Amino acid sequence: MTRRIALLVTMACMVANANAQLIVNEDLGTLGIGSVNLSGTTAGAGNEATYYDGISNAAQVWGEDYVYQFTTAEEFTYQLTRNGVGGDPDFFLLNSLDTFVDANGVTAASGGIQSDFLDAGDGELGNALTIAAGTYYLSIDTFDATATVSDWDLTLSLSGAPTISCFGPVLLDAGFYDRAAGGGADHPYGVQEFTVDTDGVYSILSEWDGFDGFLYLFDEPFAEDDSTNIASDDDFDPGTGSILDGSNIEGVSLVAGQSYYLVSTTFGANAGVTDLASLKTTVSGPGVASIVPEPSSLSLVLVGLVALGLRRRK
Repeated sequence: MTRRIALLVTMACMVANANAQLIVNEDLGTLGIGSVNLSGTTAGAGNEATYYDGISNAAQVWGEDYVYQFTTAEEFTYQLTRNGVGGDPDFFLLNSLDTFVDANGVTAASGGIQSDFLDAGDGELGNALTIAAGTYYLSIDTFDATATVSDWDLTLSLSGAPTISCFGPVLLDAGFYDRAAGGGADHPYGVQEFTVDTDGVYSILSEWDGFDGFLYLFDEPFAEDDSTNIASDDDFDPGTGSILDGSNIEGVSLVAGQSYYLVSTTFGANAGVTDLASLKTTVSGPGVASIVPEPSSLSLVLVGLVALGLRRRK
């Protein structure tokens, strides 16, 4: 009889574990455009998920988790900012509280949308993500279950759906230079100067036409020295199935009216090659991004306007 009771208890525990959910520690209510400060600690919190399926490494172990719930009534862009942390917290955005027990008997959260590790330091921005109207959960979990507890000071920001601006192809024919990241002195490059009309955080995606490209962003004219860049990216899959087909700079803060210089170049050296080009560049963020006309192009426009004026006088 005792063995039977023990077996029933064991089976009940297994069912409970299979159907367990993450526990909401704090409900932020319905959020709109703006930001909310989040601070707290995992001390005393539960440990309902060992990892987050699809957005974390299943071989790693996370400890205590603290869960915020929030609801949005329309589409927004979601982003976290690290203000300060203690220990090693990681941040997981979920669309459900559900968990499951995997083939190894480990409990995992199944509602994963995005992970932000924010290990670079205070002021670091998480990935910007467009989210639809709905209810979401931000689970803050201590990396390494054997570690001490974690605490955090974050800003959770929601902004309007991003404005999409598209730039045409740029030919890599402005010259050759020695890329600081290595690879020789024969990297062809092209430059696009642009401005934005609204302060905020932007993402810049360039797609390459059959070569392995590299993308740099500068806040001053490019002088064939990429060590002064304010952001860069090498490989990104733009939907083609290959990470060599694009480069994606995410979460860069731009100031309205200031000139920025987008430099498209190659990962490897291409001595004498001047016919490489990007397919297109997409800038997404709170405002419109516009190419600054080259002086020669602007001169042609002015000449055309003067000629039109003279013709009307006649």
